[in-house]
Amino acid sequence: MQHGKYRVALQFFGRFKNFLETNNLKDKEWVDVSRRIVYSNLQLRRYEDAEAQLEEIIRQFLRQKANYALVYSAYSDLLTHCLKYNLNKAILLGKALLSEMQRENVPLGYQKQFQYFLGTAYLLKENYTDAKSRLRECLASDPSNQLKGWAYNSLAVASWWHKFPSLREFVSDDEEETGPQQSDIPAENIDADFENVIPLFKKSIYYIEHSNNQIKTGLEWLLNEDLLPQDRTNLTKTQFKSLHVGKPLLNLSEFVLNKAPSKRAELQFWLKTTINFYEEQDPTNMDRSLLFLAWMCSTNKYFDRAESMYRIVLQMLENSDSYNKVLCMQLLGSMLKKMPNRSGEGECKQQSY
Repeated sequence: MQHGKYRVALQFFGRFKNFLETNNLKDKEWVDVSRRIVYSNLQLRRYEDAEAQLEEIIRQFLRQKANYALVYSAYSDLLTHCLKYNLNKAILLGKALLSEMQRENVPLGYQKQFQYFLGTAYLLKENYTDAKSRLRECLASDPSNQLKGWAYNSLAVASWWHKFPSLREFVSDDEEETGPQQSDIPAENIDADFENVIPLFKKSIYYIEHSNNQIKTGLEWLLNEDLLPQDRTNLTKTQFKSLHVGKPLLNLSEFVLNKAPSKRAELQFWLKTTINFYEEQDPTNMDRSLLFLAWMCSTNKYFDRAESMYRIVLQMLENSDSYNKVLCMQLLGSMLKKMPNRSGEGECKQQSY
């Protein structure tokens, strides 16, 4: 039903766009229609068509000799898209936009964004050395608090994965970590970066939470060496309100579980804080936190509880084909295979995606 709606929208906006082009009306209305076509293509998972339309918008701005703000806003949209659907192109485009020949034309605010995009693209391509270099360059340029928070989050993940490159999201019980990746970076530098992962995640949370530049009291502990606040008496309500803070909260919880399992009080605090955050601030996206909690139950052999939560996640993602749904199916299947008389069911779950 949903796909049918977007197919109709795509046909309508396509005809409208053709009408505007036939009458040489390539102005703001043409751009708005083109962006609606991008959105419809994304909903239909036609990612290459969406990318082509974003490129057409850029070409139109260049033909019109539009001001730099419009042109590089369109490049930012394209980079954001490529970061999700075409990492190789994201890297090539980011390097081109930040080259010496191009950089003098790029407004400073967009240079900071592009450094973040490029660093994160390198991270997702497992080039941790260049990822950390670009993200540090972004942070050194004094970006906005929100961009600073995103950059600290990506830098923390890069510093984590550089030391343990086989650790991705959740490591299944039957998989072994291969240890540090071969690198031309001295091992002591990689180790030093790894020791700084928790402070980087905390800075990410702090700056994202202060993205509106309003100073919030009670969060200063995020910038000091303490992993927990001094006052932990009230864990029923989250201190954090920014919708974007969920990702570093969850990343920090996963890091503490995977790399510092002996810190039980810290893990309990961050896990409760993360769950409370999603329940109160972002319930439509709490599938990831439930998935993490289910995996924790599974690793501690609370299989019935874990299965119940895995199935809740699958129900939440019933009409989705997102990565979290695929991961949930794989983790549930892996757990079922270890349970008496359910290995066949587990195999079917894993093979269904």
